[in-house]
Amino acid sequence: MRQTIAFQIVVSVLQIFAAITSLIDISRGRTAPTSFGTQHVALLLVAWAPFMVFGIALPRRYFNQPLFP
Repeated sequence: MRQTIAFQIVVSVLQIFAAITSLIDISRGRTAPTSFGTQHVALLLVAWAPFMVFGIALPRRYFNQPLFP
């Protein structure tokens, strides 16, 4: 249950970060989008979010080992 809520919070925050650069470009009236911005990093993190939330906790839960020995 905690992992699901953590996953939803992480993905929601990363989606907000993904929109920031586009909103700044629109508010400044730029005709071309920024070549590299926050959305690129945030969308990469969104792709890895399931592993970060669910994949890291599995070894600790099932094998009772610390995250970093």
